[in-house]
Amino acid sequence: TQVEDVVRELGAWDLLGHLLDTEVTEGGLTLSAGQRQLIAIARVWVRDPAILVLDEATNRLDDDADRLVRRALQRMRADRTTIMIAHRLSSALDADTVVVVDDGRIIETGDPTTLLATGGAFADLHRQWGRSETPARS
Repeated sequence: TQVEDVVRELGAWDLLGHLLDTEVTEGGLTLSAGQRQLIAIARVWVRDPAILVLDEATNRLDDDADRLVRRALQRMRADRTTIMIAHRLSSALDADTVVVVDDGRIIETGDPTTLLATGGAFADLHRQWGRSETPARS
């Protein structure tokens, strides 16, 4: 089916494949946060929008779920314009272009590698992040 194909394409079969025939309670309370996020991503994938806006797509996920969701998002972003609003630097490091906003103002723009090399606000955030959490790498 189309849903099975999408779940496989997103690389989420191990987490979601066994749930495809499961009745879900209102609000998805019987699902983990990662499962809910992956299901939401699969639903968007089926609709195939040209532009995708994601607001905190990996918020409140543990490191394993974060990795799965980030991998799925990388696959989905490949052929479309994607705007991601993220506080988690692991998400920002996957971006083509990062826009750093402070107090409602854009203070830096560029690709993550360049921003890290220039030593500005993004690099400062990255250093602080490195001290506070282990980066989730895919």
